[in-house]
Amino acid sequence: MIRVKNFIVQHTISIVFLYITAISVLFLLGSNAYKEMIYKRITQDIAMVYSDTLSSLHEFYSINILPNAKNAGVDVSTDYLNTLDKLPYPITFSNSFGNHLSQDIPGLYVDIYSNYPFENKKQRQLTPFAQHALDTLSKGKEPYILTYEQGYLEENDLVRLAKPIYMKKNCLTCHNSDKYNLGRQWEENEFRGIREIILPVPKKDQLSEQVLFIGFILALFAALSGVLLILPLVKNLKESLNQTEKLAIKLKYQANHDCLTKVANLNYLITLIEESLKTGSETERVGLIFIDLDKFKPINDQYGHAAGDAMLCHVSSLIEKVIKDKATLARIGGDEFVLLISTISTNAEMVTLVNSIQTAFTKPLKYKNNTLTVSASFGGVIQEKHHTTVDDLLKSADKAMYASKNSKHNYFTLYQENNN
Repeated sequence: MIRVKNFIVQHTISIVFLYITAISVLFLLGSNAYKEMIYKRITQDIAMVYSDTLSSLHEFYSINILPNAKNAGVDVSTDYLNTLDKLPYPITFSNSFGNHLSQDIPGLYVDIYSNYPFENKKQRQLTPFAQHALDTLSKGKEPYILTYEQGYLEENDLVRLAKPIYMKKNCLTCHNSDKYNLGRQWEENEFRGIREIILPVPKKDQLSEQVLFIGFILALFAALSGVLLILPLVKNLKESLNQTEKLAIKLKYQANHDCLTKVANLNYLITLIEESLKTGSETERVGLIFIDLDKFKPINDQYGHAAGDAMLCHVSSLIEKVIKDKATLARIGGDEFVLLISTISTNAEMVTLVNSIQTAFTKPLKYKNNTLTVSASFGGVIQEKHHTTVDDLLKSADKAMYASKNSKHNYFTLYQENNN
């Protein structure tokens, strides 16, 4: 026992150095492992945001761009790049845009596949992952499939995400026509195919192994060397995580907001309504107001689309100044807006809010020495949260808005279940 104590006393410095060396090495290894775990999770989140963004782009293109092009006599083609007078299909357009992003994000790859492919895709051979995704997600039991794979781009891990694509109502007419029919008749919300996102996880820092080796050597000579070597690694990790988190936040914002007016888009509005319906007491009520601008088309026709865009931004600003934090504004397409009032007590509250917005609309927009004004038709609905659905609210408010539109401009109609 005495020999052991003497040994400890004589070799205290050596023991301390060895202890600090071991702690330094373990900390460096632990930091590296934690960094890899965080990188994988953030890469997964970014892949999810990419997928949601491309879905929103697909829907925007199919609702706001393609119908106008078809009315002008422009047709669609899978070979649109080699055909000057053709436009791509919505799914082809969003997929091509996704792969275009790979110019700025090396290793990013976007793909789509289906059990009912277009003619130019029928001969392709699906990967085992793609076939598994089709077999699994077509059953509707899983929201997505996510895997990690090793060895992609030398030392990179790979995140592979597959999310289902469902048939939208506005796509049925085209897909079920004789010209584009793929051997079956589609129904709304039916499984159409898969969108796959492949994204490489950022590489390990090439200096990690060097830092570990130098830390082991220097820790034998100085008690603080481990800390001094860890600081650069922690700083580098923090900077990398901050950059990745900022990118994820930016992409999530773009997926949830209208690119012109910066207010919420239709997808985000539906999410907010769903969240609102899940909260509150049984008697708590929710309100929805549809707003459709009157005489907006003449502004586009007479002064150009830039003037129309300026008016949409002007209107959004006027509404947001009125509602402040009392409601959420969303643009759902064209010149249509929706206000979500998460909690409302009386019909009079909605009437007062609409009157304030109507008053705000009297403020004109100054555009290139022109004074431009618009009014709007309003349709509102108020329902108890636990006795309604998102679809019922949207349909009721839309019906009330069209009742105002058919009556006269700058009019408000509140939906009542016992009349039309």
